[in-house]
Amino acid sequence: MSIGQNIKNLRTERSMTQEQIAEALDISFQAVSSWERDEYKPDTEKLIRLAEILDVSVSAIVEEKRKTFKTKDAIYTWEHMKTYVKTTAKNPNRLFP
Repeated sequence: MSIGQNIKNLRTERSMTQEQIAEALDISFQAVSSWERDEYKPDTEKLIRLAEILDVSVSAIVEEKRKTFKTKDAIYTWEHMKTYVKTTAKNPNRLFP
């Protein structure tokens, strides 16, 4: 997800309006709206304050969320990783010939 989508999701999860965010940041609600539409990004000062208002880390706002794995996929991946580690542990020369 984009920064704008993260801001919108975090705001709505907290049942806050764009106007409430804008008032807390001393900006217009149109500015908040433009962030959520990814037209603009908040400057560093506003971003830090926004994270405080939403009670999250700055990284929760700015990081793109990667595809989440379904449980079956995660187990499948985990099982393969365990097999790889076991095989490598038994044959360390395989990694460093």
